[in-house]
Amino acid sequence: MKKNVIVVMLDTLQFNYVGCYGNTWIQTPNIDRFANQGVLFENAYTEGLPTVPCRRAMLTGRYTLPVKGWSQLDIDDTTIADLCWGHPIDSALIHDSGPFRLPKFGYSRGFDKVHFIHGHETDHQYYAQDELIELKAEDYYEDHVIEKADELLGENVMRPLMNQVECHLKERQYWKSDEDQHVAQVMKAACRYIEEVDRNKSFFLWIDSFDPHEPWDAPSVYDPEMKCMYDPDYRGKDMFLPIQGHVGGLYTEEELHHIRMLYAEKVTNVDKWFGWFMDKVRKLGLEDNTLSWLFLTMGPQWATVNTATVSCASAARGLMKNLPIFPS
Repeated sequence: MKKNVIVVMLDTLQFNYVGCYGNTWIQTPNIDRFANQGVLFENAYTEGLPTVPCRRAMLTGRYTLPVKGWSQLDIDDTTIADLCWGHPIDSALIHDSGPFRLPKFGYSRGFDKVHFIHGHETDHQYYAQDELIELKAEDYYEDHVIEKADELLGENVMRPLMNQVECHLKERQYWKSDEDQHVAQVMKAACRYIEEVDRNKSFFLWIDSFDPHEPWDAPSVYDPEMKCMYDPDYRGKDMFLPIQGHVGGLYTEEELHHIRMLYAEKVTNVDKWFGWFMDKVRKLGLEDNTLSWLFLTMGPQWATVNTATVSCASAARGLMKNLPIFPS
């Protein structure tokens, strides 16, 4: 009998970058093993895209389009965490997803325990006042991109992008290994929860990892002894936070390929830490009485094409026409 539930959400993980969905060159052994030992869904989608509408659909079971977009929970929305109230179920949300905790949006309401890890995209300003000691944002963009981006796109894109990269670097300068990557921090916090939770009761644990969402600063970016495992011969700069938009002519094909390979490396790192967490679930004897779900949210469309980057929002609008939907 299943008495506990674990939901793992991996943001911006494109399904065809995972072995169990047919990829043959990216290493995702832990997700593949999880799929082989369970049930693999090949035609199941939330009808709400992207980040916030997706989570509203999943938490409430309600349709979001066209009546609800990127917005807060309503007072009449009943979430899974709300349904746990009044029952012998401990509920917990462990995450680093900035959009999940936007002011007044209320997506963490109802959970008995909430643990948020600062610093990922949309929460990067948390480190804005820190001193940047050695790293420089300019080291993560090629000179021709810095010089031409604003003119090519017709707007000021580089200044806010460089400010964001600088904030990320102010956090990353403290990292010592891939154990400091955000997905690792999230999974280790989730492990502490399942180690300490009351085993005499049920628990509902929602783990929301914003990795492999950009920035795609995979372990090789910060380790001078490492090369990107999927592009070891690349000699240019690691542009781990590319411009979103139609930027044909800005990046070379070699640069675009390397950005995709940094994303692929990030996917493999996420797989590693997902596997590490599931090993802990097994070692604690929770596997037999726990229903575990893994969800991959919408990946970047540019990851499969040979043209310039496009925004995730544009990709979502293009995909919505043909999506089967759940829940209903």
